[in-house]
Amino acid sequence: MSGSCTKTTLGNTLRVAMYWRMLALHLGYTTNWTYEMDDNGGMYDVYIHVAGDDVVMFARESVAAAIQARFQEHFSRDKSDRRHGNGQCVTKIDITDKYDIDFCSKVSM
Repeated sequence: MSGSCTKTTLGNTLRVAMYWRMLALHLGYTTNWTYEMDDNGGMYDVYIHVAGDDVVMFARESVAAAIQARFQEHFSRDKSDRRHGNGQCVTKIDITDKYDIDFCSKVSM
């Protein structure tokens, strides 16, 4: 069923979005899916965008650094380490300028 929009893509999107939201909340950060203000008129700490298993997040540099330092508490390092974390294999996180994005096989510079 690879490529099925309802049986794999939507399920992967929802699962992966929750994984990254759980990590951010575990670190004490607020999250949102859209660029709106929080209840106090401020910005959220992390804005998460997911399509399938591709993820891009927008955050202040200090938040991004904290997520990069601790993401392996929630994710497996490789596919042989399936009993660790939430089940997704994440080997690294790239922190780049907001205009230097590689998301869903699309590159923005």
